[in-house]
Amino acid sequence: MSDRHLVSFLGTGCYQVTGYRLDEAGAVVETAHVALAIAELAAVDRVTLVASAEALAVHGQVVAAALAPRPVALREIPTGRNREELVRAFERLFAVFSEPCGELWVDVTHGFRTQPLLACACLSYLRQLGLAQGRPMRILYGRFLPEEPRISPIWDLSWLLELVDWAAAATLFVEGGRGDPLVRLLEEADRTLRAGLARRQAGDRWPRTRPVVRALSEYVADYQALRVQQLIAGEGAGRPGSARRLLDALEQFGEELSGHLPVAAPLLERVAEGLADLVAEDLADRDGLAALLALARRQYRQRRLLEAAAVAREGLVSLYAERAGATPGAAFDPQARRRAEAAWNAAERRAHRGHNPWSSARNDLLHAGYNRQPRKADALQKAVRSLLDHFAERLEQGVAQPAPRGRRILVTRHPGAVEWLRRRGLAPDRVVAHLDPAEVEAGDWVVGILPVHLAAAVVGRGARYFHLCLDLPEAARGRELSADELEACNARLAEFEVRAVEAEGDAPW
Repeated sequence: MSDRHLVSFLGTGCYQVTGYRLDEAGAVVETAHVALAIAELAAVDRVTLVASAEALAVHGQVVAAALAPRPVALREIPTGRNREELVRAFERLFAVFSEPCGELWVDVTHGFRTQPLLACACLSYLRQLGLAQGRPMRILYGRFLPEEPRISPIWDLSWLLELVDWAAAATLFVEGGRGDPLVRLLEEADRTLRAGLARRQAGDRWPRTRPVVRALSEYVADYQALRVQQLIAGEGAGRPGSARRLLDALEQFGEELSGHLPVAAPLLERVAEGLADLVAEDLADRDGLAALLALARRQYRQRRLLEAAAVAREGLVSLYAERAGATPGAAFDPQARRRAEAAWNAAERRAHRGHNPWSSARNDLLHAGYNRQPRKADALQKAVRSLLDHFAERLEQGVAQPAPRGRRILVTRHPGAVEWLRRRGLAPDRVVAHLDPAEVEAGDWVVGILPVHLAAAVVGRGARYFHLCLDLPEAARGRELSADELEACNARLAEFEVRAVEAEGDAPW
């Protein structure tokens, strides 16, 4: 839609002829009606005149006639002397501003008392609701100058709407952790600043604003996607985490950016608050885990409960992990991570009568309450708070050392298997013909040819399960095999991660 819609307020005063000019070097329109001047200077397609009943009676028809042949609509609104009138005026103004158009221009020159403020509030509300549909909006005010040469400028007050956009972006970032709108505003402001400098004095030194915008964009991307390694510790090669890079950019260039964009200054101060708590060199050491806790607490304050629970849970697991299982990236060992998870689960079950109370809240959030007893929202919030407190307590006690290698338990009735292991320097600490999973402890290595449910029980207790794999010919089945025969059958150990999946009712088939 390409039409330009002008909404102009009328008062009850006596309008005098003057020369209105929209741009400093632009054309001048001599008229007593600023709405007519804007309509001609801006090539407006249609006009809506908004006023109280008294103002419409005085000027409505006269101004409408002057605007002809453009379509003109008259809309009455209360004067806004009390709350009730303000509410009714808001409803009617909001309806006018919501009408479809290509561009919306609002002239508040003759707005009566509260009307210009109400117009700005309505436009801001419309934008924040996403109902403006990206259409340009401008707020104009004609400054009447009766003296010679009687050229009255029309001021562009549209920046007031941008200020409200900054306020909304600040709220989203500080209160909700969403930084995309703030990044967009900074990018647009940076482009506008550079375009203006290029037009006026291209030879001047470019402002050093881009590093802040780029660093904020990278930090927001990592924060919203929950990339904790990239956010806190970085990815090596001398490149710190995005929190550190943003903090450095603000320290180096924040003052210069604020000089060019004063509206951003107080917001950048809020952005910098607490960033140092999200900086560490190694996600696996105590400083890295403390940064995870700070991140989880920030997310909890922003009511990002799932993210807070996920970060706290992973931090607790890292307390039990070897380095390879606590550092995401190329060197990450998924099996080491699963061993740490099993060790954590085993420790929590020992401390809480056979169950881990800290997993349920994260799982309930992750699966959107798809279980038999979904918690209510307030109960989940308290559960996540308890999870964070537990993480803080465990971190205060110190980073747990990974459990030392436990016993090597061989489950077999065949002496040849025992000899085969010994030849490889893997002499078992214990050999049993039948395994009771209750006797297995976190850190144990269990070797054998176990049925699936027993292998899952072993892994569930924090142990590692190694399956003795054989390429067994049919003729060798059902008889005792020596160590040499096992060698001939390509005997080998393969570690398996097995877990039981809870199912309801009968088998699916």
